[in-house]
Amino acid sequence: MAEKFLEIPWIPAAVAALYLLKKKKTAGEIIENIVKLVIGWYLILLGAGLSLNVLGGLEEKLVLSLGVHGGVINTEIFGSWLLMECRNAGFTAFLIAFLVNLLLAKWTRRGYLFLTGHHLLFLSLMSLSLIRVFLGEMSVGAVLLAGTAAGIYAYISVRISAAAIKPFHSASPVSLANSAAGAALLGAGIGKLCSRGKMSERFDKKGKNTGHITSMGVLTVFCIAFILTFLQGVPELAEMQECLVEAFLYGAALTAIMQGLRMFLGLFIQMFWDLGKEMIPGLVVGLDSTAVISWSPGAWHAGFLAAALTGVVTVSGLVFLKVPFVPLPGFTSLYFTGGVAGVFGNVQGGKRGAILAGAASGIAVILLLSLFMSLNEGMGLYGASLGETEYGILGLILTALLRLFN
Repeated sequence: MAEKFLEIPWIPAAVAALYLLKKKKTAGEIIENIVKLVIGWYLILLGAGLSLNVLGGLEEKLVLSLGVHGGVINTEIFGSWLLMECRNAGFTAFLIAFLVNLLLAKWTRRGYLFLTGHHLLFLSLMSLSLIRVFLGEMSVGAVLLAGTAAGIYAYISVRISAAAIKPFHSASPVSLANSAAGAALLGAGIGKLCSRGKMSERFDKKGKNTGHITSMGVLTVFCIAFILTFLQGVPELAEMQECLVEAFLYGAALTAIMQGLRMFLGLFIQMFWDLGKEMIPGLVVGLDSTAVISWSPGAWHAGFLAAALTGVVTVSGLVFLKVPFVPLPGFTSLYFTGGVAGVFGNVQGGKRGAILAGAASGIAVILLLSLFMSLNEGMGLYGASLGETEYGILGLILTALLRLFN
């Protein structure tokens, strides 16, 4: 009975109830919001279980056919697996991470606050799972350490990104609060290098186009269907149909996870926003990567295409070298990292900067995550991988520190 109680989201529900009471909501409103939160929690876990079955089969086929472990890079999928393992402890680490970020922003009198909830949740879950691997147990100390590490990294990430974002928003204090801050800095650096030579024409800064985000999920579904079919050797029609069904099940799992995240995190993001405005007079708002698309849609798409190309080439090289873990191209992750790098490369280096920045980000994402997952033996979960630069950077920093002090 105690184990079942620990599995239900009672800590998130209690935190939500306290916040809603502070906002003087009615009993009906409190119950409605908590029910929505709990449904979101179980949608995430439902998608986690479904995707684990599909991608577990992909992992087995990779080992049998190519002799390597691996998985599709998708932060939402892998993050849902981590939540399924960590449950309430993972949410507590997430809450601590925000509070640490909030206190750092207040104490340093620099209001850099990471307000993109799902990435802060996944950074916290990754940190907790990694620390638990080294400590061998789930303890209060592990939760505190994971939340503190993720909170410090979130603050530093937003603070460093603010410099790269000034060319776009010189008048208003904003920064990045997502999983591709490393790609933004990489893009800005490559853009500066490209600007030393002959300046190429920039992509248009006007326009807004976010419609391709959904298309990336569809593209990944067909990519998984192709990989599953390819690993079958010379499949019969029935086997090809089975691979296609498994790919669509992956899409259904991802849809459930995404909807669950919106339902589960919506209230907490509002709570974080309210606390930030209340405690930090000079709040610097962190933008999610989707806000960057409208700054230069052409540069975003050029960066993504370059990242997809170099990502596939890098994966092929890792398979040839038989590295311990091969992150397979997940086009949603490459869409965001490559797109962000392309936009920041474009602002100073023009079209050449955008393309080169996107190409570099594709290589960086695959290599960072391959090294991180290889060093930690896939964190015990094969078939998928975390997806963007921040997970590789923070993961490798934590790995180095834990090995140093373990």
